[in-house]
Amino acid sequence: MKIAVKGLDLIKKSEGLELKSYKDAAGVLTIGYGHTGKDITEGMVITEEQAENLLKDDLRSAEQAVSNCVTVSINQNQFDALVSFTYNVGSGALRKSTLLKKLNAGDYKGAAAEFLKWNKATVNGKKQELKGLTKRREQEKALFETEQAGAEKTEERKTETEVDTETDTEMQKGSGQNGTSYMVKVTCKALRIRKEPSISSNVNGVIRDMGTYTIIEQNGEWGKLKSGAGWINLNYTKKV
Repeated sequence: MKIAVKGLDLIKKSEGLELKSYKDAAGVLTIGYGHTGKDITEGMVITEEQAENLLKDDLRSAEQAVSNCVTVSINQNQFDALVSFTYNVGSGALRKSTLLKKLNAGDYKGAAAEFLKWNKATVNGKKQELKGLTKRREQEKALFETEQAGAEKTEERKTETEVDTETDTEMQKGSGQNGTSYMVKVTCKALRIRKEPSISSNVNGVIRDMGTYTIIEQNGEWGKLKSGAGWINLNYTKKV
């Protein structure tokens, strides 16, 4: 799933477009549609086209984080709200959030309420509530709640099954094929196993134990599990 027009518009309006680098309310050097990183320098100037490209690149990681960490059925509006949230606070914050825990437990209403708690930023060394963040969280919550009743009635996807203990053990054994295998530790609490090395591929299962697994083949950011269960996104693992 990828972000749709509603989510993209929410992000653009919330972030605003700045073609010259500036420091945001928290003192972080920023440019374009809220892009941050080591590639930004004081006085840096970009074009609107470059800002759009930076946004697309940044959104890709936010989309992947939501797709890999959410283990229940969500609609497009809920996905868009979560991507906007993740784009703003970061994938690490999403993974550790009570919002995600409640959502994956099937508590959609409780998850929606959690958006409003993320309206503070550190300014001059102190956590302060920011009007801009409050407005954004309210908009994300409203978008998330759109058609929520339908999502609550949707049964858990039949293609998503937890990896059982026997399979977990099998994944961790052996040296792999042709000497190219290596071990990784899952860093996300719910990592989806895909049939093919693509975020749009069918889901074969979900790894929930943050354990260690053997990778026998790599295709870009995707790694093939030794057990044959499928492929996982290596952005949510670390080598051991």
